[in-house]
Amino acid sequence: MTFSQQILAGLAGGIATGLFFGERAGALKWAADGFVRLLQMMVLPYVTVSIVASLGSLDYAQIRRLGLRAAAVVGGLWLVAISFAFLIPLTFPSTENASFFSSTLVERRATFDFVDLYIPANPFNSLANNVVPAVVLFSVILGIGLVGVAGKQPLLDVLQVAKDAISGATRLVNRLTPYGLFAIVRWMAICGEPRLQGSKLCGCHVMQTAGASSTCASISICGPTHWPACPSPA
Repeated sequence: MTFSQQILAGLAGGIATGLFFGERAGALKWAADGFVRLLQMMVLPYVTVSIVASLGSLDYAQIRRLGLRAAAVVGGLWLVAISFAFLIPLTFPSTENASFFSSTLVERRATFDFVDLYIPANPFNSLANNVVPAVVLFSVILGIGLVGVAGKQPLLDVLQVAKDAISGATRLVNRLTPYGLFAIVRWMAICGEPRLQGSKLCGCHVMQTAGASSTCASISICGPTHWPACPSPA
């Protein structure tokens, strides 16, 4: 049985187990949580090591060209997002709705601090709390600072070894994908949430979970450590 077939079997088995055994199948929720944490455990270390190693191996001219291209891409994406934010409301007809008082209207909203999100005072705290923008910025600055360092090749070799080690650990975790999907889908298919029990939303919830799990399985198969092996579209 191929790995893709194992994933599909785990997906189908999880849905069937959750639907037929109900709450009794919820005893293995710890397995679903553990599998998700194993996947999350590999993300930020791989991002940090790969960014530092990739940028550190370039020169300043290549860094400048890469920065200009990245700025152009990000600026284009921002322009598209802002355009959609202003244009999509125009597609809806104008309606008059009754306004009702809610206690949430007078609650003070939490302030959003861009500086704290993007500029880490303690990068290790950002790594521990999964603050991805701060981790990426720290890795980019560290990689650019490594460009002009003399005798950087030994460090780059160590970073490459660390990158390969993390990739190997990721492949090891990916082997657990069929079992992880079985545990995740089995738990979600129980429809244990009060708002879903005994409602037609339960079926929709199961189908949504199956679709999301299939997407995660595709990413797991064709992730960063498997891109060279993924077939290209015809």
